[in-house]
Amino acid sequence: MSNRKQNKHSWIAALLLAAAAVGSATAQEVKDLTSSDPTEEQLIEILKPKDEPDGVRGIGVTAKPRAKCSLKQNGGTRGIGVSLKPISDVAAIHIQFAFNSAEIQSEASIALDRLGKALTSATLAPSCFQIKGHTDSIGSDTYNDRLSQRRAEAVRHYLTTHFSVEPDRLDAIGLGKRQPLADNATDEGRSKNRRVEIVNVSS
Repeated sequence: MSNRKQNKHSWIAALLLAAAAVGSATAQEVKDLTSSDPTEEQLIEILKPKDEPDGVRGIGVTAKPRAKCSLKQNGGTRGIGVSLKPISDVAAIHIQFAFNSAEIQSEASIALDRLGKALTSATLAPSCFQIKGHTDSIGSDTYNDRLSQRRAEAVRHYLTTHFSVEPDRLDAIGLGKRQPLADNATDEGRSKNRRVEIVNVSS
């Protein structure tokens, strides 16, 4: 093989390795916090943009202006535009709701208050977020889709009313039972699957 061809192959291999390194560095993970009460610091660490070095929005640093979130109406439900890009890991938390209801139970206030403080922190204040509601497998697809949507909207309402998070920063979407986190054959698995996920998004 000529030196020219060897150099070309080496250059292509280097590009592929670089792309793989970037991809692995920005890979999105679901952080399962459903079995514990996450701290404000844990939530900030999970939800901060992955492409920003530590300290960019830390204490004593002026937060950069927030880009306007591109929210739109889609068939009567809220939705972020098709250019939605997750830019953080996903925080999966357990929020207690009344049975077959979107009414938030008082026990859920600890997790929601910590989430509200995290979203209004200097690190996350410039960001927009998607709130995803999930259910277990009991009930029909249609029922669970509607219930999960209402629960995601209830969390959004809590954050906007209790912490003055700007409504355009939060999008609520119900995913029903289509993305289980655990085995729906057990009580423990179903409990994990009845969750809310939060992800930092750019649109």
